[in-house]
Amino acid sequence: MSITITVNPLPTVTADHSSVCANNQTDIDLETLVTNPSGGTLTYYTSETNAENETNSISQIVSPTSTTTYWIRTELPTGCYDVTSTQITIDPLPAVNAGIDGDICIGNTYDLTTNATGSNLSYYENQTDANNGSNALVSTTVSPTVTTTYYVRSDNTTTGCYNTDSKIITVNPLPNVTANASDTSICIGEPVTLTGGGALTYSWSDGVSDGVPFSPTATQTYTVTGTDANGCVNTATIEIIVNPLPIVIANTTATVICEGESVTLT
Repeated sequence: MSITITVNPLPTVTADHSSVCANNQTDIDLETLVTNPSGGTLTYYTSETNAENETNSISQIVSPTSTTTYWIRTELPTGCYDVTSTQITIDPLPAVNAGIDGDICIGNTYDLTTNATGSNLSYYENQTDANNGSNALVSTTVSPTVTTTYYVRSDNTTTGCYNTDSKIITVNPLPNVTANASDTSICIGEPVTLTGGGALTYSWSDGVSDGVPFSPTATQTYTVTGTDANGCVNTATIEIIVNPLPIVIANTTATVICEGESVTLT
């Protein structure tokens, strides 16, 4: 009597090592790392024991937060199997700093590259676009009309990892500058005092000093430039009318009279 023992060959499986970006920024499909020439069914595990016992399999898509070894099992219909492993390391995110927050006066511009550091920087109007690397600003010079947060992205072109930071650009309104005068209509030779309002410091045209009396000789419009605590500037004007003195004529009915005679002055 005889018995035939069939010896089925073992399958072979190998896997390359790889890496992902930190902070769960990227994941990886373990199958893309596997060479499975025997064509066996692949399953994935977090320990060699589980792989050998075919228990507690996991998804082939993984996103580890620290260096992790995964185990891959390939099994043929005969029940024969092989196990291998792959190590996934963590690539750090690139350093990025958008710089300190800035401020501008409404109508002015700001260069987002000011004090920004990092490699391969690009700039965005919202966090979603920064994360996706889409809709980057064409120009880094911006002129927002309201306080706005901008986002900067740094890319490591070797690892494919990125990092983002943000900065707030505060938009300050212009001061409501007023031009004031002690009198807007004077006679020639009389003094007038011009004062600015609505700002912190004032500068007048034509050499006039704020709050200091002077005597204009002709009707003129004066411009005051006011600067507030934020360095924002605005202007205002005021017209001072200078009236000429009247030409007074003294008349008399006679310039020589005898004592006792009368004379009329007009």
